This record gives sequence, structure tokens and C-alpha cells, in this order.
Amino acid sequence: MKVVILTEGGKKTGYGHLSRCSSLYDELVKRKIDVEMIINSELLTIDILQNRNYSIVDWTSFEYLRNNIQTSVHYIVDSYIASKQVCQFVSEHSKKVLYLDDTSRIEYPKGIVVRASLQATKETRDLLMGSKYIILRDAYKSIANKKHVQKTNEILLTMGGTNQIELIRTILKKINEIYPECKINIVLGNLDSSHFGEGLIQEYRNIVLHNYLSSHEMQKLMIASDFAITAAGQTIYELIATSTPFIPIQIADNQRGNLSSLRNKQLIQTILCWEEEKFSEKFEIELQRMFSIPFRKKIMERLDGLIDGLGSERIINALCYEEVTSHRVSIRTAKEGDCAFVFELSNQEYVRKYSLNARPIEWESHIQWFKETINSKTHLFLVVIDEFDQLVGQIRYEINDKSATISISLAQSILGKGLSKALVYQSIDYLQQKFPNVSQVFAWISDENKASIKTFERVGFKRLFAQSILNGASQYTYEIRG
Repeated sequence: MKVVILTEGGKKTGYGHLSRCSSLYDELVKRKIDVEMIINSELLTIDILQNRNYSIVDWTSFEYLRNNIQTSVHYIVDSYIASKQVCQFVSEHSKKVLYLDDTSRIEYPKGIVVRASLQATKETRDLLMGSKYIILRDAYKSIANKKHVQKTNEILLTMGGTNQIELIRTILKKINEIYPECKINIVLGNLDSSHFGEGLIQEYRNIVLHNYLSSHEMQKLMIASDFAITAAGQTIYELIATSTPFIPIQIADNQRGNLSSLRNKQLIQTILCWEEEKFSEKFEIELQRMFSIPFRKKIMERLDGLIDGLGSERIINALCYEEVTSHRVSIRTAKEGDCAFVFELSNQEYVRKYSLNARPIEWESHIQWFKETINSKTHLFLVVIDEFDQLVGQIRYEINDKSATISISLAQSILGKGLSKALVYQSIDYLQQKFPNVSQVFAWISDENKASIKTFERVGFKRLFAQSILNGASQYTYEIRG
């Protein structure tokens, strides 16, 4: 299997596309999938893509498309430049296409469309929407350091890769009018620090300039900052992941939706647009508000847990669905005729070994339990079937108000085939459809069952260390997000 990522980035379009596409690239590499990036850019080299396989070429030209798009290749398209006709060509001449588009820019041809947003939305197999598809680079996943709000010492200022010299000067002037003691870390992106930066340093003594930071360096800078002032693009999600309060500013039309989502989540009160007449006055109000420690604490509480960092995995799962499920396995609700299979599977030695109750199951008690469970309004009983309609596994959820507890066992014929994670994802999707109020899933996993622990952790389950261990098993939890 081969995947080609078609995107853009540079001085004119910024680095947002490159940032999230690099995360998808890394996820594909982890899965040992052949991948390359084709970048439409005026730059000759791109530091953010260091050590990755990429080429710089205008892939939106039909001459390039006719000579390079291959029917055996999967494509990811992340572009605000490519026309509907370009997307149509890629769709018709490739194996499968996945489009990233946060603004519903065009009506896309056949393929999967991903619209990541903080807003909870309904989705289909070909339209993936919501916060669970927000892409984070590895540096922003599982942040261990937590901020302690005491006073305001450092501010982070980052306007992405676009040239915003006048905006940066306006922001610096306002900060120094209100709180000149603050250290201000300015990430210049592609601005020429030797020219623009020298003038800033002479004018403002409390600034530190940064160029071409790695994702890990940027993450540390975010954690060290008391709050940030940023363009309202991909960076807002990285700030959320680091629990860094921020003032977002719209510097491009496609950022308006991000600001609306932030306001709906009560993370901002005012939508700031650099081009509006009263920007300076509105910005000063937001700046004064952000210097309030109680206000920042409240914002940090709202930021906690908004993004789980698994967007890249979910997106690649969707793109590679047919390959991941090459054994043609699927799930359906259990019926009475499945009773004997579930009994035999549940009594397998390798299944009983890791069960909370390791004793063999009696047939008579199993029949009664099975009928009660498949007819219960507080259970979701699913079975896994292969391409020949043969049963190869079972997945159960016990519902308790807004939470559910999962139990899964698979036949030996599909164990070790890399299907477990995809099946758990599918079952959670099924759970959401049948029980939309469920927002949390629990799992009890034997501490000795390393393979199962690895699978559930890759799905996004986290161990609850404060919980007691039950029969040698620990409890894990997974938050379902819109």
C-alpha cells in the first residue's frame, strides 16, 4: 500500500497544512506504510518537514496530475487552492482519496471528507466531523506538565507562517503599554529576523525572537508561557493540548469557523479580526482580561480534555479501512443463533485466562444469560463476522446511564492480524448510534494481557491508576467526543 499527501505551505499560505499533514505522515510511517508528500510551495526547502520524504512541485496543474496520479495509490488532499476539477481528477484516477477541509470550501467528489472542529456534529462513513479528528503532532500528545497559574511572566506571540509585521508591532505596543515587565517570546516563522527582528529588539527590550522551532521546542515554549496570542489556525489546537490560554486573531478567511467554535465553547468572548476597524480597542479589552489570573484559571479548566490527540490515528484508520480489514470482518448485532458460538469462544482457554472470572461457563446458565443479554435494553451485544459470514468474535457493552463497559473476545483465526483496534473503533461508532447519550467507555483488562492493553491504549483508553485492581485486572477509560 502507498499513500501520497498532496498539500501546500509557505510564506503566502502559512504552515498549518504542513503541520497537520506531517502528523498524518508520521502515523503512516509508524504503520510501515509507504508514504510521500508533494508540496505546492514557493520555498526550496521546508524545515518543518525535515527527515521526511517530500517534493516541491505544483501538483494542481493538470500536466502533473496526468503524468503522476496512479490508480493503485491512496491520496490525502489538504488544500485551499485545489479546484473541484483537480479533486475530481484525483478521485477518478486513484484508489481512494481523503480530503481535509475545515470550511466546506467546495463540494468534493467521491472520497472521505474530514472536517475537524471543536463542535459536536453528526458524521457518516464518508464525512468525518468533530473534535476527535483534530490532528496533533506527536509533541502535543499526552502532555505531562501542568501549568500553575500564579502571575504573568511570559507571553507567547505566534502568527504562523504568514507575514504579519504590522500586526505584531500593534500587539507589542499594546502589551508594553499595559504590562511592560512581561517577557514576550515571538515565533517569527518565515519572517526575516535579521531585518525585522533587529528593529524589534532595538524598540522592545523585553522580547526574545525564535525562528524555525521544532514541534518539541514549540511545545516547551507553550508550556512555559502564561498565555499566548496567536493566529486562529492549527496552532490553537496545540495550545489547547498544552492547556495554554490564548487570544486568537483571525488573519485569514478560513479561520472564522475556528473562532466561532471557540466562542461556542466559551473559550473566547470576542471574535477578533485583524482587518476590522476597531481591532486595537477590542484587542486591548481581551488583553486586559487575559492578565486576570482567575480568568485564566477558568479558561484552563475548560481547555482540559477537549482534544485527546488521536485524530491522526482515526483519520488513517478511515483511509486504510479496506486494507486494515482485508479479512473482510465486520460487526452486527447478536441474535439467538449465535448462542453456541459465543459459548464456545467464551470457554476457550486463552479467553478464560484473562477474564475476571476464569472458571469455565456452564451451558445451561449460558443459554439463560445469552437470551437475557441480547434482549436487554441496558446491553449492546455485537458479533464479529468474516467475509464468509462466519462468526469470529464478540463485543459487548453494558450500559449504565451515560457510561458503558466493554468486553471483547476474538477467535484465534483473526488474532494477531491487526484488526482488534479497528474493531473496537467500529464498535464504539455502533455504540454511539444506538446509545447517543453514552460519553464514557470503561474496560477491565488483565495486567498480564499485554496485547489487549496495547490495543486499548492505541484506541485511546487510559488507565485509571486510582481505581482498585479487580482479580488482577485494571480499569481503563475512554472519553467519547463529538
